[in-house]
Amino acid sequence: MQRGFQVNENTVTMASALNWGNNMAPTGDDPVKIMELMAWDATEKQQFAIGSGTPCVYRTFLITPQVATNLARGYKTKESLESALVNTARMPLLQRAWANYYANPGSTFNPETYPPERHIRKLARTEHADETTTPFWLRWSEKDSLFTVPTMQLGKTALLITGDANRNKSMCVPGGGTATVRIVLPQKWNELMAQRGYAPLASFYLQTSLSPREPDSAPSRRRSSPFPRSF
Repeated sequence: MQRGFQVNENTVTMASALNWGNNMAPTGDDPVKIMELMAWDATEKQQFAIGSGTPCVYRTFLITPQVATNLARGYKTKESLESALVNTARMPLLQRAWANYYANPGSTFNPETYPPERHIRKLARTEHADETTTPFWLRWSEKDSLFTVPTMQLGKTALLITGDANRNKSMCVPGGGTATVRIVLPQKWNELMAQRGYAPLASFYLQTSLSPREPDSAPSRRRSSPFPRSF
């Protein structure tokens, strides 16, 4: 419905992945703590192993229904959850600059003509560094605040509820953008399924008071590549 489809239309969402990795299992039901764990996971799942590439990449979060239920207690919409993740998922400026300087996927810098200190100042400017409260996963540093840069950006996050309803899992998969397209079922779908012992499709329909987004704010409804043009 975020992409403009009716609640009971059949769709498939496609995305690319830079790596797969392990899932994460929140042990509590506090929505804020789950969000913080997801933000931490996002900072660990960057483009290239230590986050040396593009500062804010597309990510898909696979979330089981139980985790989604807990998150919904604190974040009424996916948009509000994404905003909280963007505000929370930040990397120390020095960590980002050091990784991008010594493990840059596109350039090799000469310390004599372009020292690391200059690169730090450049990224502080171009990636909008700010002094923020130390992320909770770095509070072992005993610093109240750090200069950090964002690792997430609004509009680059897909939140998909999927998987075993009896498990509490969340998994962040960094990669390219996502696209959702409609699956057109055969007109004789119910008849064909009845032959295999399935109930009519309408018996599985969901009820909601929500309305789909307008088509002009849901560009991925059209059949197009799930990848950015730059790929």
